[in-house]
Amino acid sequence: MLGVIIGVGAIITTTSIGEGAKADITERIQTLGANILAIRPGQSRSRGRGSADARRSLTVKDMEALQERGQNFGYVTPEVSSRAQVKYRNKNVNTTIVGTSPEYLVTANFTVEKGRFFTDSEIRYRERVCVLGKTVVDNLFEEAEAVGEIVKIKNVGFRVLGVMKEKGASGWRNPDDQVFIPYSTAMKRVFGEDYLASISIQANDDKLLTSAGNRGATSAVRGRAGALAFSSAKYATRGLASALAREVGPHGIHVAHVIIDGVIDTPGVRQRYTLAENEPLLEPDAIADTYWALVQQERSAWTFEVDVRPHNEEFFT
Repeated sequence: MLGVIIGVGAIITTTSIGEGAKADITERIQTLGANILAIRPGQSRSRGRGSADARRSLTVKDMEALQERGQNFGYVTPEVSSRAQVKYRNKNVNTTIVGTSPEYLVTANFTVEKGRFFTDSEIRYRERVCVLGKTVVDNLFEEAEAVGEIVKIKNVGFRVLGVMKEKGASGWRNPDDQVFIPYSTAMKRVFGEDYLASISIQANDDKLLTSAGNRGATSAVRGRAGALAFSSAKYATRGLASALAREVGPHGIHVAHVIIDGVIDTPGVRQRYTLAENEPLLEPDAIADTYWALVQQERSAWTFEVDVRPHNEEFFT
């Protein structure tokens, strides 16, 4: 899993634009939710092949483990989303349905303007309740009151509990064009999913907010026959990480390029492939330890590049 951190303090890196533009960008970042670590399942590779279902690996149990063990975490928020038709009487819109929890109000920086958000109890019982974004309300209800009404999401009735305060569109993204429902309801009653799309975490430790990681492969540092496109792309990624490190490092932001090369030892890998007794495998916890060591580094001795691989991987032979 690759974490991406959004911190308002990082705006000091935009040195080539004016103060007015900085203020505008800061405001837009704040609408997304500040100091948030977003965890998403990554694309795994085994013997040069990508796994089609690798992104179906983030579970509710993962979220619960973070809630129980994350000493440096504040709010932990699950999310699963997809677009769907939402109907009210003779009107309908195609919008984004977000399955989440009450903590979403904090991690995504939303405020309920009318009514209320759903509760943990309503999540537990997979209640068919929803909170509407302002754009959805305008399109379906116009001037009428939405709270207490029934809308249909994929032809399933949901009672409207509340309406979000308007945030305003930001470029191609419109945070007001969304409908929020309990993640349990979304997974089991609407999308038929067993996996989460992401987990958002509000970080308590300032060190988590001044580090950024970029994952690479061996092809980022040396070419390989038969991998022209892949090698050139990875070289570009490494160059981007290097440029970022030189630009934002003086402002106290640690950028590291991490090469993770090898098969990661997961239950899915062991189920899908027949592995040799001495198969070179990377332990997920060991990878996490490496990342954590980077995050905790004192700024007088920052590491730019780390190469992580099993001791018996072919790179050494």
